[in-house]
Amino acid sequence: MRRFTSAIGRFVDDAGVLRYLGRRVVGWAFMVGLATNLTFLLASWFLDPRANYLQLRPPRTPEQIDRALAQYDLSPQTPLAERWWRWVGDIVLHWARSASGWPLGRVRRWRSPPRSPC
Repeated sequence: MRRFTSAIGRFVDDAGVLRYLGRRVVGWAFMVGLATNLTFLLASWFLDPRANYLQLRPPRTPEQIDRALAQYDLSPQTPLAERWWRWVGDIVLHWARSASGWPLGRVRRWRSPPRSPC
């Protein structure tokens, strides 16, 4: 195991540094996961996605609103646990896709301005 002198003159071994960095990465990943899941749950409990469709002109029928919400898995008839499981599955399996289903690389290229030939 290699040892080196730190900036303050103390000996530090590679395993200690790697262990420290590993703990930091795991801690941050846990906090990001916790905050993301809490945001999803709070949004599911307190926000009403149906309100966005009620303000459209011409007004939508309740059946049209239900179809639009079901397309994005926001239907209040679907249990919260099932919506959460689908959401987590989509993050894990399809993390490189936009909300419309396109690969993110194609979406970025489509939205970005053309490059100059320089």
